Amino acid sequence: MRPTRELEEQVSSGRLGALALHGAVALTGGIPLVTSGEVVGAIGTSGETPDEDEAISIAGASVAFSTETVPALTAEGARIAATAAGDEADRRGVAPVAAVVDAGGKLLYLHRPDAAQVASVDVATDKARTAAIYRRPSKDFEDQAAGGRASALHLANAVPLQGGIPIVHDGVVIGAIGVSGASSAPEDNALAELGAAAVQSASVSREPVKVEA
Repeated sequence: MRPTRELEEQVSSGRLGALALHGAVALTGGIPLVTSGEVVGAIGTSGETPDEDEAISIAGASVAFSTETVPALTAEGARIAATAAGDEADRRGVAPVAAVVDAGGKLLYLHRPDAAQVASVDVATDKARTAAIYRRPSKDFEDQAAGGRASALHLANAVPLQGGIPIVHDGVVIGAIGVSGASSAPEDNALAELGAAAVQSASVSREPVKVEA
C-alpha cells in the first residue's frame, strides 16, 4: 500500500525488523497503482539503479490503466460460512477447523473449536487457499494425484487434499472455505460445501472493489 522506498529507508535508518515482513522486499522500485483513492495493484522495476527503477515505475503508474469492478467477500460473509460448517459439525459430533479466505487466499475468519486438532488450523487454511487461488475445489487436485498425475503434488501454494470449496457470487470466486479435522476427508469436503452454500444463499458481498484488469 506504499512505495517500497519507504521500507528500504526504514532498514537503512536502522529498523532492521522491516526485513522480516512476510512477502515484502525492502528495495526501492515498487509503486502502488491507485484509482479513486484505492490501491488496486502495483508496479515494480528492477535492473537499473534504485532511483532509475523507481522513476520507471512511477512513469508506469502515472499512465491510464483499465480496471473492472468485482464483488468481494466480507468478514461477515466469512463468518457465515465458517459458522454454518461449524454448527453442522457440532450436530454431527465432530470438531474440525473451518478457515475462510478471500479471493487471494488470505485468511478472513477462523472457526476453531476447543476440541479441534492443532494441526487442522494450517491444513484448513491451506485447503481454502488452494480452492480460492485455483478457483476450484481442492478435491480436484487430490483426484488428479490419486489418478496418477504426480505433478499435482507440486502445485505452488496448494495442497491436493479435499475439503476446500470456492465461495462464488454472481459467477465470481470471492473466496473459499477449507475444513479439516472431521471424521473423514469426505466429511471435511461436505462441511466445506455446506459453508460455501450458506454464503451463496445469503448473497453476502460488500460494495464492489476495483481491481487491475
